[in-house]
Amino acid sequence: MATKRIARGHAAPDLGFTALVAQWPDAAVAVLQRLDDPDQIQEWLNGIVSADWSQLRSPLSVVRDRRCNPLDAGLFAAAALRRLGLRPSVLPIRRGDDVWLAALFRQGSKLGVVGWHPDARLRFRRVAPAQVAVLAHSLAVDGVVAVMPLRSYNLAHFDGQDWMTDDSAAGRAAEVVLAALDRLP
Repeated sequence: MATKRIARGHAAPDLGFTALVAQWPDAAVAVLQRLDDPDQIQEWLNGIVSADWSQLRSPLSVVRDRRCNPLDAGLFAAAALRRLGLRPSVLPIRRGDDVWLAALFRQGSKLGVVGWHPDARLRFRRVAPAQVAVLAHSLAVDGVVAVMPLRSYNLAHFDGQDWMTDDSAAGRAAEVVLAALDRLP
């Protein structure tokens, strides 16, 4: 079943998106405006050639540099989903030695994640019923189980720190979210 797209001419709930990207260059905003559903967000992220761990990037820097790592990608996807009227939520995921952030979205009875990981099998999921445990099971690839908290983190709590535009603020938000993995077995 395809994800429902926002019909042209119909506005999604803003959720503060317009104010948060007011300082973005028009070209960067235009990139997000072309991404009309989670599938397109994932395709855009898949077009980024390689992981770059030299720094943590804000969603604006991901658009500007067209580079990201698996943490930046989750933040970018959450910002892009926010533009579609969905809550900017991320879920920290650990699978073996890999750690990444995935933007979480719910549509009807399905739960999905958008993110970027070097292993293409771990980039995009949509599961039903909409339960994090079902999602974790779907990320078990090659016998390695994914571990994640049972709740996502709403990045709107970091809006006052400008996580969508400032690299340092995005890094602080990612650190807070990733700390949840340290509390898991």
